[in-house]
Amino acid sequence: MRYLIYTLSFALFLVFTSCSDDDDNGNTPQTPSNTFKINNISHPLTNCEVVYFGEWDGAHEYDILFYNGITFDSLGNPSGKGDILIFEIESTNETRPTAGVYSRNIDNDFFIWEGYFWKGYDTSTDMEEEEWDMVTGSFDLSYRDNNRLSCSGNFGFIGGVAMNPSDAILTYLGSFDLVDENDFNLNEQVFSSDREERRAQYRELIWNRLNRK
Repeated sequence: MRYLIYTLSFALFLVFTSCSDDDDNGNTPQTPSNTFKINNISHPLTNCEVVYFGEWDGAHEYDILFYNGITFDSLGNPSGKGDILIFEIESTNETRPTAGVYSRNIDNDFFIWEGYFWKGYDTSTDMEEEEWDMVTGSFDLSYRDNNRLSCSGNFGFIGGVAMNPSDAILTYLGSFDLVDENDFNLNEQVFSSDREERRAQYRELIWNRLNRK
């Protein structure tokens, strides 16, 4: 089931473009690192997508995905090998995640339910070299304009080959794409009231839409 979710999530990437470097200084272009450093190794994550999954009790559910190294054919089938970082979050805003600090603190309005990192995911084998799960930490999300976001944070993850704990740092400044219900024909569509089932239903819609292109 976990790899089915990965595959459906990867199908989203077909409609997304690579992130651009920031150039706020006319004299000296700035090149953000756009990396996730874990276990003292830096991994480039040059693409970002934000997926909206609906509302529960006033909280709006999103996935934020950072990735690199995966490409897609015209049917949305992934190929290649790359790294993926995913955060499942809730926010107070339904148009896009509210700017602010997101953490595992349940009292925070901006809450991170889960964080995952898959190093070296190979589409030909549907396996990754290492899997890491977030156990502590937070990130600060802000927007430079309608097309670019900044996300930086410090975390504790556990996993890897030896299932070791490790500190991790995310630095991202670049473009992003938002996918929500406006991308689908929702006439007569019935969604589950269960959070995980609803996420799966949205992913199926995305998969079907890409395969009809």
